[in-house]
Amino acid sequence: EMKSLTLLSQFTASLSSSDLKLKRTQHTVNPENGSIYFVRFSESNVELVQCSLVQTQNSDVSSITFFPNDGFSNDLDEIVKGIKFLVDIQSICIAFGNGDIVLVHLDSAKGCEEMVEVVGYIESRIKCVEWSPDEELVIFVTGNDTILEMTKDFDVITEFPVNVEELGEAVSISVGWGKKETQFHGSEGKTAAQKVVDTTNFTLSEDDDFRPRVSWCGDGSMFCCSVVDTNKGLRVIRVYNREGILQSTSEPVDKLGHVLSWRPAGNLIASNKKSSDKHEICFFEKNGLRHGEFSLREIKDHKIVEILWNCDSTILAVWLEREISNEILSCVQLWYMNNYHWYLKQEILPSSTESITSVSWDPEVALILHYTTNSNSNYYRLEFSWDVLFANTISASNAATVAVIDGCLIYLTPFRIMNVPPPMFAFSIQLDSPAVHVSFSPNNGGNDFAVLQANQEISFFEWLGVADTPPKPPKLLGVVHMGKIEGLYRGSIRQIAWINKTMLFCLHCHPNNQYDDITQIILEFDDNGQIQKKISETTVHLTNYLRRLYYNPTYDTFLCEVNDGSIHRVIIDHNDLNEDAERFFVSNTLIVSLPEVCNWIGTIQIESEKKKETFVIGLSEHNKLYVNENLIAADCTSFFIHNDFIIFTTLSHVVRFLPLHANLLDLKVLDNVIQPYDETVRRVERGSKIIFAAYYDVFLVLQMPRGNLETIYPRALVLSSVRDFLNKFDYLSAYKTCRKHRIDLNILYDHNPDSFLKNVQSFVTQIEKLVISHNYIIRNEDVMITMYPPIGNGSKSSSSSSSHDVSTKVNTVCDAVRTVLKSMDTKIYLQSIITSYVRKTPPDLESALNLLAKLKGL
Repeated sequence: EMKSLTLLSQFTASLSSSDLKLKRTQHTVNPENGSIYFVRFSESNVELVQCSLVQTQNSDVSSITFFPNDGFSNDLDEIVKGIKFLVDIQSICIAFGNGDIVLVHLDSAKGCEEMVEVVGYIESRIKCVEWSPDEELVIFVTGNDTILEMTKDFDVITEFPVNVEELGEAVSISVGWGKKETQFHGSEGKTAAQKVVDTTNFTLSEDDDFRPRVSWCGDGSMFCCSVVDTNKGLRVIRVYNREGILQSTSEPVDKLGHVLSWRPAGNLIASNKKSSDKHEICFFEKNGLRHGEFSLREIKDHKIVEILWNCDSTILAVWLEREISNEILSCVQLWYMNNYHWYLKQEILPSSTESITSVSWDPEVALILHYTTNSNSNYYRLEFSWDVLFANTISASNAATVAVIDGCLIYLTPFRIMNVPPPMFAFSIQLDSPAVHVSFSPNNGGNDFAVLQANQEISFFEWLGVADTPPKPPKLLGVVHMGKIEGLYRGSIRQIAWINKTMLFCLHCHPNNQYDDITQIILEFDDNGQIQKKISETTVHLTNYLRRLYYNPTYDTFLCEVNDGSIHRVIIDHNDLNEDAERFFVSNTLIVSLPEVCNWIGTIQIESEKKKETFVIGLSEHNKLYVNENLIAADCTSFFIHNDFIIFTTLSHVVRFLPLHANLLDLKVLDNVIQPYDETVRRVERGSKIIFAAYYDVFLVLQMPRGNLETIYPRALVLSSVRDFLNKFDYLSAYKTCRKHRIDLNILYDHNPDSFLKNVQSFVTQIEKLVISHNYIIRNEDVMITMYPPIGNGSKSSSSSSSHDVSTKVNTVCDAVRTVLKSMDTKIYLQSIITSYVRKTPPDLESALNLLAKLKGL
């Protein structure tokens, strides 16, 4: 997969001033307004707290109600077994370990209803609770090891024991398909199906917490339960339908772990398996059979606390706790699978003084993650986006490199030189810590890059040998440690921008959790080109939350996007009196305020007779493409700024090319009708997205939903290249490009007849006798009107938009070329000269014969 996760925004709130550090907490999310509800200790009580997220001001933390603890436990995870915000009734359901089931009505102030209502009690206590996705059913696992299924009104539907000998209905009606004996076993061969698994030595995982888990399928049709079966002495996963009838039981797995998460798409149930040499995330089908796995890359002692799928089934979050130097350090890893390879896209590390106490994905926004820590009960809301990390310097020396993050590895593929299909790659870089972000510098044609790591180190690489034969790998220039900025930094850099060799910018949250900061780093290099030291750091404290830093090296445009969609310019003072630092500030003047927040932005610069004007290109997560405030397309899925075009793909499975010199503010794509010879539209495979379009080249790299890459040569890029060559009178390159990509050779003359005739000597000299061969059929038509018409006001083809007299076209070309050939060498170019007579209209056969007779001395 050629895309990586970029952390756009990080919102932080402190929910408590207590010194009590909790091992676990519980929280739930209101999907309608983003409010978060927590339970926490408050003296001898359990307190329900609301945190309202307001992105333009401080968080609003307020207490809702208290519940007595009664000395039941000091472990909050034992006291509260589940908390869930119910959208339909605007209430919070809290299930306590002692058996109480409570509803907290948030809108009780509007009526006579009491805020706290005890709606049920389970005498045998509650071990686990899980609501169905539609919030119509709720499953309880009781202290008697039974499953209790209730309606949303807490009416009992059924109750049955968890540990039974039956394997389930789906097993008894099986006719063979889906059984282990009929599955493909790969290199193990058919004998693998006949192997008898000895389960007598199977044991529980040493990390098992002995707690049950319940997880629902995304459509609410089935749920599964993972429990320690007291009869078998093993952990077992059982699958039930919506009515609570057992469907299947997982095949025996040695050291099967306690974590459980059913992928919302419904095809995989995730758990874990820890052996002496590896720790695997293993998957089961709903019939209970194993279906693949991948290994974690941990080398130190660790355990998995929980695993969670996000709502669109693309990312699996793995909550880990590591034991390092007798300390327990926690993290969250975000894993993504494509082409049967699992990529570690991000690793979230809290500060060394904090430990994660709860983690959840947003129920509706797929790339928002919520988690809490035990230090002052801090709450974090992280929003990510999928990005293609590429070199955006518009230069012919740009190797069209795309970087892909996979944990401590960075995969690099220079597409101008080679196209390597993922999960393979051309080069890889090993880091000390998982990568967070990659920024390409304009140095060396845009091929140098910097990598931000999760441990807040920034590694700088130089890639001079990318164009060599064979290409050489990048060279490490040095590492900068960013432990603290101005003595207050807490380790939350999320994006970097390396804008020139000695200057890099960092985007991070403010030390006191108020808004965001931008920090400028000035580097010093030694005589060998290695980073010697970090000269200075300058931090600007902002009064907004930012989403993205964006630097366009071609136009030297440095921008930042605020969470409300406004775009500001970051201005660098290169004339600062202090030689060791170049101060900067964020301009209060808006460049533009986009109609909505756009996760992906870019800039172009149009030169007119009066001035240079900068336009901001923005793509929202709702598929709307904007140029400044103007909507260009409402079905855009990806875009790329080429040196000649804005290229974008659509939900109608086409790729479009908008010339940069057209009047973009008046342009809007209204339909997807493709006209004959329309070079601005090309059909592509369903779901294709742009990875890269090489600058000053003619190919476009697309990625399909299944992960494979396709390189295409769109007519718009080919014709743009041909017009460039013709404008430079480089007829040989134009001719070769036309021949390679099947462009009608009449464009060589029709593009600009006057220029062609004026430079016919150069034209013939470059292409020699290939000019009037059978490969170049001169026709009485203007192909710049019939086949390759202008594509926009001010575009490169506009100079040829006026038609010329085509009635004499053939004769004019033949006469002009023949004159040059005769002046060069009549005998060597005899065939082409004779052809020039025959191709005339009408054919000048008499002159051709006279020439032959003259040469033979007749």
